[in-house]
Amino acid sequence: MAGITYVMTHPGFRSIKVGYARADGSRIDQLVRRGWQPYRSLIVQSPQMARRIEQATLFDLRYRIYVPVHLTRAHMGRAGGWTETVSAELISPSEVWYLLCEQAGMEQLSPVVKPVWQPRGPLRGHRRQRGDTPRFVRAARIEAARTARAAQVGAPNQTKPKAKQTAAKKDTQ
Repeated sequence: MAGITYVMTHPGFRSIKVGYARADGSRIDQLVRRGWQPYRSLIVQSPQMARRIEQATLFDLRYRIYVPVHLTRAHMGRAGGWTETVSAELISPSEVWYLLCEQAGMEQLSPVVKPVWQPRGPLRGHRRQRGDTPRFVRAARIEAARTARAAQVGAPNQTKPKAKQTAAKKDTQ
């Protein structure tokens, strides 16, 4: 069974979507009914390969080029897929297609070149956090954890203002 990796655009949202589907599935038709326009698609050997190509492309977009998620769950509705969107104002569909083709080439054409990341299942107890980390990309989870730790270290300590308030109360009494 073949798989499809695709790039779609939505002129109303000014957004680009990267996704994958089974060749016999109705995913692309479902998105077309919601206003998405197919830009280009690539037929690959299996849906699993299409997913690996999609996840590698999303990893490049999020953690190498630093393009954030563009739409929210409310925009996409029941169709889902909001985590695979990027703003058309930050990157063009042709650039996204180039990244997708680069990842597809590494995945299926060269027996020597291996991708930097290794697709694995989620760690036991790991939960995906609001779509900001591609699901099976270990390097993305590590980078997200480092970013979260750096944000926590830079956060101000909340216990100091309470101590100041206590000292101020003692001075007034």
